[in-house]
This record gives sequence, C-alpha cells and structure tokens, in this order.
Amino acid sequence: MAKNKILITQSEFARRQKFSRQYVSKLVRNGTVILRDGKVDPEQAMEALALQRNPARQLGRYGAAGHEDPHSKEDQHDQHDQENPHSYSGNTLTKKLTLAKLKSEIERGQLLTLERKYKTGQLLDADEVRKAARDSGRENRAAWESWPSRMSGEIAAELGGDPRKVRITLERFVNLQLLELSGDSDEDLES
Repeated sequence: MAKNKILITQSEFARRQKFSRQYVSKLVRNGTVILRDGKVDPEQAMEALALQRNPARQLGRYGAAGHEDPHSKEDQHDQHDQENPHSYSGNTLTKKLTLAKLKSEIERGQLLTLERKYKTGQLLDADEVRKAARDSGRENRAAWESWPSRMSGEIAAELGGDPRKVRITLERFVNLQLLELSGDSDEDLES
C-alpha cells in the first residue's frame, strides 16, 4: 500500500520555497518537477532540485559568499527539522548531495592535474624510473669491472710491475668497492 503523499499547488510550493510562480512553472515544463494530479509533491520536487544544484554555487537565493540572508530558507528548514523530525525539508539531503558532488569534482580535478603533468613530462611512471635506475647501475658496474683489464698494462708499465698481478689486484679492489656500494658484506662474497 502506497504512503499518502501531501500534494500542494504550484503556487503554494513557490510560496513555501520563496520562488516565483514562473520559476516553478519552468521547473514543471522542463521536467524537473513532476506533477501528480496537477499538483506538486514537495518531497520529489526538493530531491529533484537538490540533484540539479551546482555544488560550486552557494546554497540559497543570495548567491555571493558573504551576502547571506539572515532569515534564509536553510535556517528556517533547520529549525523546522529540529521541531518536527518527521517532516521533510530536503535540507539535509541537499547538503549531502552538494558535498558528494563537490568531493567528486575535487577528485576529478586532481586526476586531470596528474594526467596533465604526466603528459607534459612533469611526472614519470614509477616502473620506468626503476628500470632506468637498474639499467644505469648495470652499465656503471660493467664499466668498473672492465676497468682493471684496460688499465693494468698502463699501470704496470708506469710502476714497473707484472701486468697480470696489477690486473688481479685492481680487480680485487674494484670488486670490494662495488660490494661496498651495493650494501653487500664481505661474508656474502665468501659464501
């Protein structure tokens, strides 16, 4: 069994909401407010208005921040809700919907900012950065490992030593330095 809803005339709805009669007629024409038996269901009308409200604009009829009506509808609805908790003013629903829309818009803006920064090269993909760091580390390690073989002949000639012994000594010290840089200990090398 359907709950009996209170239906009111368009004029009464306009008067209660402090809208012009023409504005309510416009809402009916564009389908925002649906008439039942030629009358307005205030609950449905307030929900419909809350769904189409722009969260970027201040609630109320005065619009600009800091220019609020001291006797605004919101205050009247809040007082009415406290006095009669079973009545419906739509104020609570309106606030919740507005906050949800605002949160959604903020998140969408943050995502668009990240996308723009990624496309302009201000942000990099973490996997690409890791791969580049790994590749750079491998190239540096390979350069250091090949250095004793290239330089042992020159160093041996300058010091008057055996090139093979100089190469073995350089390789040992280079490997120790690479281990130290990588954070591995001498025990790891021996095992």
